Amino acid sequence: GGGSLTVDGNVNATITGGNVATTIGGTNLDAFGRLRVSNPVTLFDSQNRYIDGDQFSSITATGGNVVYVANESSFNLNVSATSGSSVIRQSKTVQGYQPGKSLLIMNTFAMATLKANCRQRVGYFTADNGIYFEAVGTQLNLVIRSSTTGSIVEERIPQASWNGNTLLSGTVLDPTLTQIFWCDVEWLGVGNVRTGFVINGEFIVCHTFQHANQPGNTTVYMTTATLNPRYEITNTGATSGVSTMKQICSTVISEGGY
Repeated sequence: GGGSLTVDGNVNATITGGNVATTIGGTNLDAFGRLRVSNPVTLFDSQNRYIDGDQFSSITATGGNVVYVANESSFNLNVSATSGSSVIRQSKTVQGYQPGKSLLIMNTFAMATLKANCRQRVGYFTADNGIYFEAVGTQLNLVIRSSTTGSIVEERIPQASWNGNTLLSGTVLDPTLTQIFWCDVEWLGVGNVRTGFVINGEFIVCHTFQHANQPGNTTVYMTTATLNPRYEITNTGATSGVSTMKQICSTVISEGGY
């Protein structure tokens, strides 16, 4: 009847006519009352159109190999059935993190058939630090790797324990289909890391790693956020047959300028 309605929580609304007035306040505004917006600046992108752009280095072992597939603008990362067969692809350049800027990373891929003794990883990481999505056999995990203690420590969250959308019901995650893995990093040494997948144009948050004001946290959660897009497929033991992971595109974006 033209009156006001106060809502607590979240509401989905469909506007069929008339005008709706809304007030944006709080931390959505900066110190001068201006709306905070994100202006993305691309730091790195890998498209692989028509040619191998030579943006990634490769380490192979025990029959592992990399094949560029021009028609698909992709690379096939192939391993044999032998234990120790492996392919690691890592960007040749690191991507510079700036404090106070959200760092958005997206990697597209299709994993090999999930099988025992085959480990697959996609994300923004190196041998020492980073964030990645992982399939170990049929177990799916989201992982933060850290070398802050002087040795490698990994916080590994299995799919059933993700604190966001587990993608176990409704929209069910199948990593052998083409997927967009994303994460954004509020580093500053102690910020949040959100991880998930883009499906049907929606950024789905699967798990948020929280670090500020958390019990037991007295140091940074990883040494640096200046890292590399990276893909891995490794046989940790003999497998039932050859496996192929598909590496497609990668991008690293500074949100809010650079």
